[in-house]
Amino acid sequence: MWTHDAGSSAGENGYISTAYNSWLDSVVIAAGPRPSGEGEKVLKTIASSPAGAPDDTLGREGEWYAKNGLYELAIAEYTRDMRFGTVGSDYFSRAKSYAKLHKYDLAIADYNKVIEIEPGNAYAYNNRGNIYSDQQRYDQAIADYAKAIQLKSGYELPFANRANAYEGKGLFDQAIADANQAIALKADDAVAYDTRGFAYAGKGRYDLAISDYTKAISIKPDDAWAYNNRAWAYHLQGADALGLPDVDRAIALAPEDAAAIETRAEIYERLSRRDESIADYRAALKLQPTMKSALDGLKRLRAGM
Repeated sequence: MWTHDAGSSAGENGYISTAYNSWLDSVVIAAGPRPSGEGEKVLKTIASSPAGAPDDTLGREGEWYAKNGLYELAIAEYTRDMRFGTVGSDYFSRAKSYAKLHKYDLAIADYNKVIEIEPGNAYAYNNRGNIYSDQQRYDQAIADYAKAIQLKSGYELPFANRANAYEGKGLFDQAIADANQAIALKADDAVAYDTRGFAYAGKGRYDLAISDYTKAISIKPDDAWAYNNRAWAYHLQGADALGLPDVDRAIALAPEDAAAIETRAEIYERLSRRDESIADYRAALKLQPTMKSALDGLKRLRAGM
């Protein structure tokens, strides 16, 4: 089955400057492997920051935690820092961590505050649009992406993200037009090719879809989404032998992706590899117990016993 990440929307922007990110990278390198008992070790690492680090210490701990996937700790730090006064970047950073935890209402509230403080912040509109898209609130997402495009010329992410939202509404021609714009602005945007490939597949143009997924993989060799979707496009063309190595790669990259496991189950079924197909349908259902295509696949195979 297709992997259509309705957020994963094509891209999310950060707020921190390039100089700050370079400093933060050096902090992470200095810290070495993430220690157990996280807190004190991290804070000591931050406190002994390298020469040339920004004078302002607020937000450093939060950014370190977020970079290392410790989003609850990041949120606590951002909230603590707000006691010393708030600016748009405080809410922006906290919103990103809330979104990573799927606390969408809280993330939206923080992006609303960013927009209230900085009405011209195109990145906040783009990221809020991603959350609306994750929630399948596509019309609101499309409006936010349009505002981001209006505010910042040459900004490719909202084009790619709006294409994703159009796909959620089944508007494949509009999705292709926006993906084209994203690619024109950034030719090495793998997700834009992924997104356009999905739109071509929605129109039954599997040849063009396969071409776009192949381009995405050439840009980003660890793109599990593109491998799975290229495998599914091959399956729909009846070229299951070509699809099988792709879906194997997708599962190796993302072993918890129920959609990819279900894709392989259907390919195995078509190739008359019944036992392997049943095993994959069951594995997909273990991850997503209500997945209809996997339930239907098991039913078909049992009926043929």
